[in-house]
Amino acid sequence: MAKAPITITQDPKNPKNITVKLTDVPLAFADDVFEAKQGSNDDGSPRPEFTTSVNVLLDKETDAGKAQIEGIKQAMRMARDAEWAPQNGKPGVSIAANCYCLQDGEPVDPGTGERAARWAGYEGKMYLAPKKYLKAKTQEAADREMREKPPVQILGPTKSAIDAQGKPCFPTLKKEDDLIYSGAVTDVILQIWPYNGVGKKPGGGNHPNRINASLECIKFVRHGERMGGGTRIDANSAFDEEDGDEVDVGGGSAAQEPADEMDALG
Repeated sequence: MAKAPITITQDPKNPKNITVKLTDVPLAFADDVFEAKQGSNDDGSPRPEFTTSVNVLLDKETDAGKAQIEGIKQAMRMARDAEWAPQNGKPGVSIAANCYCLQDGEPVDPGTGERAARWAGYEGKMYLAPKKYLKAKTQEAADREMREKPPVQILGPTKSAIDAQGKPCFPTLKKEDDLIYSGAVTDVILQIWPYNGVGKKPGGGNHPNRINASLECIKFVRHGERMGGGTRIDANSAFDEEDGDEVDVGGGSAAQEPADEMDALG
């Protein structure tokens, strides 16, 4: 049975949290998901929080990629409207384009007026950069948390492990398993949520309002072309005993990057 490229669920008890499942999406900056890094403010100053993260690439040209991009836009709209209710049929708040979790992998260069990929492998892609916040407040504690209780579930492709109740489950992957890397094809679960920046700066100042993405789970699906070097691995050989395991937004195309706002959200 074919997997849906994207599934969107809004929590009826907390409509600000939108859970999104993306299938068959490649990763970038994948090593970051195994590390804890200290956060920073918009001005580059350090924050007390530590996070782990990854980039998720969405193809602008394929049918699946187009559905995923439009679905993410819908989820961002749902999160925005749950925090800032629409007024007279218009959005309740204006959010700058760079404050949405969905970004263009090849934005227009203001100097040349032409599109240029942000990084190698981002040609023809939109991308998400979901993070997961750790409980730890120091680097030592964050490193320990990553070892002892990782905040993001990182799973193998089939239920080949056994849980504490004796039931089959997906095995937890580690970096040395070499299955989660930049270019690997995965299923990803994340939450999209609004950040109201009013009064959040020290002294009562305002941070920009945002629509953020929180990384919850990554499941390896198959090998892909490694980004930044390496060779493509034959998935059939690697897993020779294993079996493989919705919304129209309107307005604006995925390849457009509005100058001030993401107009496609409406």
